Amino acid sequence: MTSIFKTVLLGVAVVASTGAMADISNFTGPEVGATLAVSTGKIKVSERNYDSSTSDTDIGLALHAGYGLEVSSEVAVLFGLDYNVSGVKAGKGNQQDGSQKNIYFKNPYSLSVGVGKLINENTLGFAKVSYEAAKYSFETFKKDLSGFGLAAGARHMINKNTYLQGEFKYTKYTKATGVSMDNIEITNTQFN
Repeated sequence: MTSIFKTVLLGVAVVASTGAMADISNFTGPEVGATLAVSTGKIKVSERNYDSSTSDTDIGLALHAGYGLEVSSEVAVLFGLDYNVSGVKAGKGNQQDGSQKNIYFKNPYSLSVGVGKLINENTLGFAKVSYEAAKYSFETFKKDLSGFGLAAGARHMINKNTYLQGEFKYTKYTKATGVSMDNIEITNTQFN
């Protein structure tokens, strides 16, 4: 009975010390990276007697730069700038001649702030809110879009300078230059 009790105490001590050994500084300071981003752009128009939507999924290259500030031994504030180099395909639109052409969100970028918390000594979970902007592009019709994004994910440290990260982000564009957004919903979901 005593050996079982000692084994349980040793197990509790190991689990307790794992959290104490975790170091948020591994996830703070400057950071840069590149990733493949799977994005689904969607445009939905709803009026009294008319509903229409189009969407498409695309894979592209996204770049990231950021900085993490240590708040406590387990929490960091994260600042970031993300830029999707490839643009995002958002479906097809009808041209005047009846043919269809791709609709794109070009040059999408975001400025974000978030909070990260250590899950274990090598993994940081995080949530972010962001300002989002892009150019809506269909033939000669081009508009500047802006809105907000919400993201959540985790970053796992492979070694001191290399991380593997997964993130899901939902973006809703709420403004377009010169266009009323009352009946239009433009969104983008992205996993990278």
